[in-house]
Formats: sequence, structure tokens, C-alpha cells
Amino acid sequence: HCISAFQHLSYDLPVWGTSTDGYLSKLALQQKKVVRAITFSDFYAHTSPLFKSLNILKIKDLFNQKIGSLMWDFDHHSLPDSLALMFTRRDEIHNCNLRNKNKNKLYTAHRFNNRYGYDSFSHYGSLLLNKLKDLPFYGNCYSKSAFMDKYKASILDTY
Repeated sequence: HCISAFQHLSYDLPVWGTSTDGYLSKLALQQKKVVRAITFSDFYAHTSPLFKSLNILKIKDLFNQKIGSLMWDFDHHSLPDSLALMFTRRDEIHNCNLRNKNKNKLYTAHRFNNRYGYDSFSHYGSLLLNKLKDLPFYGNCYSKSAFMDKYKASILDTY
């Protein structure tokens, strides 16, 4: 039943994962309660070690992993065109030799009038892919599953 609960939690997470902090904090609190219940831990037990021991990501980290998966698809030309058109590589904009042009990073210098622009998939995904490309294992992963495993492990190492 617990695995099913976490599958429901991650369903369509890239779509609703940028909702307001009020909603996400309620989900994070429920997720912590479930992890404490699974491990028979005290009600006030610190949950980061529990998440790590269970090999489970917290809701915000799960969101980053899901977006990271989509951005891996973009970077390896397997994202559908309807989504891929949301992103622009820096070398498509600038002719001059900029420091991040050679790293094949994405253009992110957008100015938005509200929070929705900053939380959009195109902006958030661009920022995340640029961060992922700086991780030491990103360039060494030759399959999506290897990338996903290493990315999850790197997130869990921060707990």
C-alpha cells in the first residue's frame, strides 16, 4: 500500500509540482508521516535519515527528478517537439563565444511579470538542465536509467 501511495504522489508531478508552497508543504507533511509510519519511528523523528534509508525522495526532490528526466530527454533529442520547442540553446541565440555556449547550456534570461513565468516548465527546466550539466556524472551517463539512478543517489546523499 505504501508503494502505491508514493506512485499516486508522483503522478503528473511535473504538471502540478510548481503549485504554491502551501499545498506542497501539506503534501510534504503527509509524506513525512507516512515515512515515520513505515519505519515505526517516533512522531517527532527527523525524517531525512528515514527517507535515505528507504531510498525515497522527498516531494520537492521527486519533482526535480521528474523534471530532470524530461530534460534528459530534451538534451538527448527524445522529447516530443511540442515540449522541445519550449527551450532554446544558448548557441542558437549568440554567435559570439560565451563561456557556457560550449557546454551546450540553455538560454534562461527571461524576465517575467509574475511568479507563473518563473515556475513555468520552460524556465524551471532550463535552469535545472544547466545545473545537471555541471554535475560530474551527467556527461558520463550513456542511458537514461543510469542518469536517473545516479541523480537519485546524488539527491539522497544530501540528506
